[in-house]
Amino acid sequence: MPVQVLLIPQSSPNLPANPAITPKLLAEWKTAKPGVLQDFQRILTPFFSKSYLKNEGNKASEYFQYRAFGKNNQSAKSFYHQINAILNCNGTVYLSQIDPSEVVIIGGQEDYLLGPSHNTDFKKALIGASHYEIPHLGHMVNIEKPWLLGKEWSM
Repeated sequence: MPVQVLLIPQSSPNLPANPAITPKLLAEWKTAKPGVLQDFQRILTPFFSKSYLKNEGNKASEYFQYRAFGKNNQSAKSFYHQINAILNCNGTVYLSQIDPSEVVIIGGQEDYLLGPSHNTDFKKALIGASHYEIPHLGHMVNIEKPWLLGKEWSM
């Protein structure tokens, strides 16, 4: 019988020991001006793996344009509030309330936004969960390899 699992993209919670988004990074993101494509390219490039940028550069460019020209209908103010919510969240509090035997965590080996140390800290925070680090995957699982989110994972 298949097990119902909670799938967590590895960067979801903010871990106090290794925060997902630092105030320095947030300050840099706030410098992006709507309609200035180069700002969004500079800021969002680290979200993607090098292999995705090389092989699917046109799709990454579409995403940069989508964010730069406001087609996502998210104001800068709401984005700022979203990121501050992450900064102020202690993910380990929530992770401690989850049964790790029912959790699969996926992360990208090419996540340049958070880096390998975040993957290590996440494993320490949810001992007993299934952890997968996917080659040639960056931070944007939902864009680079969306089929991974609907995949059945073995525990």
